[in-house]
Amino acid sequence: MLRVATWNVLHPAYAVPERYREIDPHVLEPRRRAAAVVDRVTQLLAAYDVVALQEIDTQTARALVGEGTALLTAARPHAPDGVLLASRRHPLLHARTGRSTDGRRVWCSAEV
Repeated sequence: MLRVATWNVLHPAYAVPERYREIDPHVLEPRRRAAAVVDRVTQLLAAYDVVALQEIDTQTARALVGEGTALLTAARPHAPDGVLLASRRHPLLHARTGRSTDGRRVWCSAEV
């Protein structure tokens, strides 16, 4: 059985306190959020075979690379975020990335 988790991490550029008035603004502070996201993704990678992330930033993706993680990323053109596939249990075979025909969305795919 293959276990997959997916999570929209909310890119820091979109984590604007005015948009999320019900949340303590300290939770949205970029450094605090970045550390919390890395911690949570680390937990997901320990529990699942493959983790798919949306609205990921390159800093968080780089933090995962140094931890023995098979990683595939695709950046959205003209946007600060992208998507990511990661696995600590399996190599990501036949890995591919692409863009939607309108150029606004990106994707990653791989076999495990």
